[in-house]
Amino acid sequence: MDRQLIRFGIVIFIAVSIKCFINGYEYITTTLVMMMVPFVYYAILDKWSGRQCVKWTLAAGLGSGVAIFFSLIMLCFQIGAAKDGFMDGVEHVIWSFGKRTYGEAEDFPPVYAASLNAGTLSVVITYMNGVFFNLNNYLSISNDFVSNFLLKIRYYYLIVLFIAMSALLWRGNAERRHHYIALIWATWFSMLAPLSWFVIFKAHSYIHTHMSFLLWQMPFMLFGFAVLGSTVIAWTKGTKQKGSMEGL
Repeated sequence: MDRQLIRFGIVIFIAVSIKCFINGYEYITTTLVMMMVPFVYYAILDKWSGRQCVKWTLAAGLGSGVAIFFSLIMLCFQIGAAKDGFMDGVEHVIWSFGKRTYGEAEDFPPVYAASLNAGTLSVVITYMNGVFFNLNNYLSISNDFVSNFLLKIRYYYLIVLFIAMSALLWRGNAERRHHYIALIWATWFSMLAPLSWFVIFKAHSYIHTHMSFLLWQMPFMLFGFAVLGSTVIAWTKGTKQKGSMEGL
C-alpha cells in the first residue's frame, strides 16, 4: 500500500481519536463530513481519477472508523467499571444512541418522547428557519413584517442566495472556471455536514436548538460566503474588462 496513504490514515486516526477523547461524539458526523470537504475541492480541481478518490476516501474512512471503534471500546470499559461490567457499558452506549436518534419513545423516559416522535423534516426546517444574523439588534423598526422577515437573516435566505451565486459563478470567468467549479462542488458537499447531524441525530437536534445552529458554520456558511465573494469578484473583473474593451 502507498506509504502516503498509510501516513494519512494514521493522521486521521490520531485527529479523530483526539476529538472523541476530548469532547466525545458530539457532532461527530458533522466533523467527519467537514473533514472530507478539502478532498472534494482538490478531487475536482486536480481531476482525480475514480481510483484515487476511492483510495483516499477509504484511508479517511478506515482511520476514522478505527478511531471511533477504539474510543467506544474504552468508553464501554469506563462505564462498565462504574457499573457491573463491560456489557453494561455497551448497553449504555446503545441506549444513548437511541435516545439521540430514532429510538422508540416507550423505551425511554417521557421527557424524551417529543424529540423521539418529532419528524425529521420538521427538525431540518426548524434549523433552516433559524436566524443567522438579526439586524433588529441594531435597528428599530415598528413594522412586524420588516422586523420578522427582512431584518432577520435566516439560514434558508442564505441557502437560496448561495444557489443563485453558484449558478452565476458556474457560468463565470473562463480563466478560473475550474477553480470556481471545484469551490461550488465543495460548498454543496459541505452542506451535508450539518444536515448529517440534523437527520441522523434528529432527537438530539430537536432538543438542542440553543446550540446546534452552530453546525451551519461547520463549514457550509464559510464556503457559501466564499462562493458569494468569488461571484462578486468575477463579476467586477468582467465588468472592468468589458469597460476596457469598449474604451479601445
